[in-house]
Amino acid sequence: MSVEIRRYLCDFRFWLMLFFLLRLISITDAPLEISHNWRQSTVNMIARNYYEGNTTFFYPMMDNAGEKSGITGTELPVLNLIISETASIFGWQHWYGRLINLIVTSIGIWYFFRWLKEFIDEKVALPASVILLASLWFAFSRKIMPDTFSIGISFIGLYFGYKHLHSKKLIHLLLFILFGSLGVLCKVPAILALSPLVVEYFIILKRENKFNFPLLAGGLIVLSLTLFWYSHWFNYLIKLGNWQFYYMGPGFPKGLLELISMPNETLDNIYFESLKFTGFIAFIIGVVLLFMKNSGSLKFIFLLWTLGFFLFMTQAGSGYSTHDYYTIPFVPIMAIVAGYAISKIPKQSFRIAALVLISIEGIANQQHDFRIKESQLYKLELESLSRKYIPEKNLIIINTGQNPQSLYFTNRKGWSLMHNEILKSRALDSLVNLGASVLIIDRHFGEAELNYPIISSDENYVFYSLQEKQEQ
Repeated sequence: MSVEIRRYLCDFRFWLMLFFLLRLISITDAPLEISHNWRQSTVNMIARNYYEGNTTFFYPMMDNAGEKSGITGTELPVLNLIISETASIFGWQHWYGRLINLIVTSIGIWYFFRWLKEFIDEKVALPASVILLASLWFAFSRKIMPDTFSIGISFIGLYFGYKHLHSKKLIHLLLFILFGSLGVLCKVPAILALSPLVVEYFIILKRENKFNFPLLAGGLIVLSLTLFWYSHWFNYLIKLGNWQFYYMGPGFPKGLLELISMPNETLDNIYFESLKFTGFIAFIIGVVLLFMKNSGSLKFIFLLWTLGFFLFMTQAGSGYSTHDYYTIPFVPIMAIVAGYAISKIPKQSFRIAALVLISIEGIANQQHDFRIKESQLYKLELESLSRKYIPEKNLIIINTGQNPQSLYFTNRKGWSLMHNEILKSRALDSLVNLGASVLIIDRHFGEAELNYPIISSDENYVFYSLQEKQEQ
């Protein structure tokens, strides 16, 4: 290996730019990929309602609440707002959230690297950061979802929290409060990314025998804002809109029992989905080395982060087992521990080879997420068809199940229900009484012969007018 190539491979900026460019592939795709299209569609729903002036920031609104307003409890909709503001400049497109998330998480991982290099272990910083880039984050950091977005913001808060502990500067404290609060408000599990501050706080307290009251106050502000949003405002919005979409999980002990009842799915999210096989092997070796060698504060950071994640898992219950992205808050500490193992390899060329191997496996196992199947592209016809045949304020029904993706592409409000449920005349009549005016049958989900006038029909969709029969 030449000196020039080795120099680039040992520079984290090279890896950060490489992974940024790789994740730009198909960045302008609509949320049509098979994996997690429902979650991305709901983020865009809220963003588009902001963009169209249907609601304001503190009252996030979705489209799949039927005749109700659609206002409901969500995480703090910062990502949604940025998408909306971008659209107000360039016009609405489905993909803005992908690029926004990619930019924010890339900045966040840069601060993650700086935090490790300056305050934890310089030798661990590079391998840990590269492993994180190639982990489950590789795909999710370009999805229209707040999971990596929130932790990326929290990494910035973590870095400035450490800076304040060592500098005592007010600006560092204010930046910690700002980014720490935003990160956790965007997604509660992002608080795990701030947990190393607790370890560092007590290390400094033991060494200097002095309390850092400003940081304690800053941490209290972060927690207070989070508690206000999720214990008060979240529930207030649900009551206001009389509708709930996001489920916070069953909590302990029911959540623990659900995890135990699904052991294969639960463990798969940890040992494969997170870092893939080579990365996970490095993680296991790293765990052993943490407790065999003098790993400094890393051991305590790992223990605290793991405990916090276990509590999150039990709160989520079966939701954790069925959604691989629920592992995202734990992936950074797994990457750190795996990076610790890589840092103990004596020869630099071997360390680089290990990183390249982990990266190749991580990318290869997620490259399918960068391609849209041709069988899904027909859904993009929905908005033009809806614009042609359905007035903006009319409520619709579509037979695509609980997934709101197709309803999102219509840019109309209404119900997304199971095909068989729609075929029940009593259920259909009740929705007509609630104001449904058009029924869309996606022929990929089933056929139907209904006693309603057809206003449009092609190989993919049949549009029925529900109001005309009611008037006859």
